[in-house]
Amino acid sequence: MKYTIYYSPQSKVITNVELDVLYNNIIKNFKNYWLSANSSTAEIHYFEDENLIASLIINVSIDNGIYLRYESNKEKISVFDKTKLSTIIWTKDVCDFSLGLFLPPQLAWDGIKKFLQTGNASNKINWMNPEDLPENGNY
Repeated sequence: MKYTIYYSPQSKVITNVELDVLYNNIIKNFKNYWLSANSSTAEIHYFEDENLIASLIINVSIDNGIYLRYESNKEKISVFDKTKLSTIIWTKDVCDFSLGLFLPPQLAWDGIKKFLQTGNASNKINWMNPEDLPENGNY
């Protein structure tokens, strides 16, 4: 049996969260949802037969978009603008991330939706290995 567990930025845990609910919260009501949250981070875990297959970590910067980190056998991070990987920004949680990792919300949704449906990383998003970040980059 396949199922997902969503850990919201409001500290709620939802099993098999519905796509339209997540879309309305994370994307459609982007600013309100994330500004009212306790955190700028959410997580989705994808399971098959009680085994964790993969995780998707969602980090948000209200001014810059959504950064995704896919974890399975190998870790991948979303990349939108490679020229901005050395520029560091701060999120609500006072975490520092490379600006070039943040995707426009609608593009990030493609990655979130694909993950919820399959547990896989979307091929519509450019991904990179964290070790390929420049020395002054961060994820």
